[in-house]
Amino acid sequence: MSGDSMSPYLKDGEYVWSEKISYHLHSPRRDDVVFVNSPISSSELVARIIGLPGETVSVRPGEIKINGKVLNEKHINWGSLTPESNTWPSGEITLKPNQYLGIGDNQILTSPGNVNLTKEAIQNWLETSTFSLQEITGKASNITY
Repeated sequence: MSGDSMSPYLKDGEYVWSEKISYHLHSPRRDDVVFVNSPISSSELVARIIGLPGETVSVRPGEIKINGKVLNEKHINWGSLTPESNTWPSGEITLKPNQYLGIGDNQILTSPGNVNLTKEAIQNWLETSTFSLQEITGKASNITY
C-alpha cells in the first residue's frame, strides 16, 4: 500500500493480498475494499465500494446518501467536516448497470481545507470515482505488516 488514502484501515507501507476469485462467485458488495485499474493512473487504485449499480449516490463534504438515506459508514474519516458545519454544495450520480462508486476512507486528505468547492468539482469527483466490474482487479483480503 502506498499513501494514506485508506488510512486507518490500510496504512502506507503495508502489504495487501488481492483475492481474485470472489467476484466470479458473487457481485461486489458495499464496504468491499477493492483494487481498480484506473484510466487516469498508471497504477492500481484502492477504494472502498459505497455505491452499487442502479443506486443514486449524493455527496457533500461530511455526508453521503444512498437513494436518499444517509450512509453511516464507520470507515470514512471526514475529519471535522459535518454537513451542518459547512455550506459546500452537493453532487449526485445515478450509477449505471455494472457501475460502482468507490472512495478512499481518509477523505480528510482529499478535502481542500476551507476552500469553497463548486458543485461542478464535487460532480467531477463523483464521476471519476466510478468503475465497472471489469476494472476491478481484486478484493483486499489480507494485510501484512
